[in-house]
Amino acid sequence: MAEVFGIVTGVLGLLPLCRDGLGMIQDVFDAAGTLGLAVGRLELQRDRFDEWRDIWRSDDGEYDIKFEAYAKADPAAAKRVQRQLALMTQAMFDVHALEDQYGIKPDRWPDRIESQDLSRFRLREGDNLTLETQGTFLKLCKQNMSFIKRCKFVFRRKEAIWNNLIDLIKEYNENLATYGPRFELEKMFKAEFEVLRNLQLEQLRRRAEAATYEAQHSPLDSEEKAHFLTYSLAAQFSAVVKFERQHTAYKFTMRDFRLDPSYAVSSSAGASTMALLFDYPVRKENRVVLIEWIEDLDREQERDTRTKVLMLATPKPEQLLLPKCYGMVEDPVGRRFGLVLAPPDHIRSNLPPILPAGAISQKRMPVSLRELIERKHPSCPGVLDLGIRFRLAKKLIQAVYMMHCVGWVHKNIRSNSILFFPAANMPSRGPAGPASGFPQPLGYSEPVFVGLGNARVDDVVNDHKSYYEEEDDLVYVDERGQRIKHLQVTKRQNDINLDYYQHPDKRWNPTIRYSRSHDIYSLGCVLLEIGLWQPLHKLVEVEDEDFERVKRGFQSLTMDLDGTAGSVYGDVVRKCLSISTRDRTEPEMRELSKFCAEIAATLDKCWA
Repeated sequence: MAEVFGIVTGVLGLLPLCRDGLGMIQDVFDAAGTLGLAVGRLELQRDRFDEWRDIWRSDDGEYDIKFEAYAKADPAAAKRVQRQLALMTQAMFDVHALEDQYGIKPDRWPDRIESQDLSRFRLREGDNLTLETQGTFLKLCKQNMSFIKRCKFVFRRKEAIWNNLIDLIKEYNENLATYGPRFELEKMFKAEFEVLRNLQLEQLRRRAEAATYEAQHSPLDSEEKAHFLTYSLAAQFSAVVKFERQHTAYKFTMRDFRLDPSYAVSSSAGASTMALLFDYPVRKENRVVLIEWIEDLDREQERDTRTKVLMLATPKPEQLLLPKCYGMVEDPVGRRFGLVLAPPDHIRSNLPPILPAGAISQKRMPVSLRELIERKHPSCPGVLDLGIRFRLAKKLIQAVYMMHCVGWVHKNIRSNSILFFPAANMPSRGPAGPASGFPQPLGYSEPVFVGLGNARVDDVVNDHKSYYEEEDDLVYVDERGQRIKHLQVTKRQNDINLDYYQHPDKRWNPTIRYSRSHDIYSLGCVLLEIGLWQPLHKLVEVEDEDFERVKRGFQSLTMDLDGTAGSVYGDVVRKCLSISTRDRTEPEMRELSKFCAEIAATLDKCWA
């Protein structure tokens, strides 16, 4: 018991000191003014440390409280945590090692303060802190922190050996991330993109550059490399969504396409159609595209459509399940604009050189999730395998979570805004033509979110009002609080179909600002349909004007999930359908930010 007490005491002293040390070292690099990549790498490590430290926070938001219970349950693991924290602390606070090993040399020494020698603690040689020595260690580290904060440093530029310090901090961080309650660690890994929500433009740029560097210096074909590439893409996409849209959206004409009534996508969210795009990307090359129509030809709608084109044209993580966008098209006859979206590569390319009428066959046509659930499509005449449904639910949760992390709300999540295209590596059947009558194997592992005409930027303004006003102006600010762009964005509070997929609060009062919690409620409705494999409108009186009664009907259906998909899946859906859209306190906002990560980690328990 005495040993556990010593470990807990040491860790509770080291945790805040490590956090302060990461900020201190970042400031040392930042002061040089020319080491942006190194600063970005340190920001990444500080983010990771904060995410890991957060698993020890109490429900009331008090830091590090939960570690004691973990130490009592597993003293050996707690002791290893203490060692990793001590090693990281020594690496950051040993002034002599900063100069001798990493080329970070004090240039101007502060008056009346001396740096303390930490080499007496032979941690890297295998020694550990003890109850007798850890107090002295913490005291000397704090004295050195005061010294470093008042000191000016110069960097030896030969071979940039200071990168070795960042590599060492990264190693200790990776070791720490293996310790903790298993479910809390799973939630931590799921929630690692959450930090992007609150970053400003320069911070996003640095995170993207740093993640790209880490990917380039990771083993080929490793999970680590894939992770950093995803993080870099997410940071770049978030910067475009919230701040940067400098390029011009390409605008096609109706003459660039071949359209046919048989190309219409049935049961999709809004009007959409497949089409042949001629002479793209070069002359005499053609592409199959998906055009999602947005009704209304007013100037505000054109501007909003251009904005969505620029967002969707940006490279982004595949986990978002969002299609690439080639540009927009104006249909003056139908008085509408269209988003020209790219289907999967095997669908949009490899066209025959001669294109007869009806060249887009069933081998290329997508199917909506609603069409499958209603059993109207010959590819899936019965109930889809439960294992496939579990994997689909996990992908949808991850996609919605990442949308929210990058600053995007979908606003139109429903079973007919999720499309599946014919599978890439499975043999197709039947003759060419749009109505061949031969069902094609579908790519259930690659769903695509559509219904994007209503999606918008989320939380990029210094404006936390819960309701829309006549006009809202978005003011973008940098990390110093200076305005960098001013852009009026059309809020269009009445631009979405307020049916049973929308939260009752929004249906009662359309002026409520659309938020992440509204998306999560809609996701819960879709997950309920997936679990039951039945459309909700056939199970509940969805036309009932008592919207709360409709919601209660859905919630009662979740009890059936316990028998068809298991209680774990049922609990996830119940949490989504019970989410509140009211104003939240700071702890409640923190919990909302982790909501999707938590249900994603919970759903990982579901297998079939």
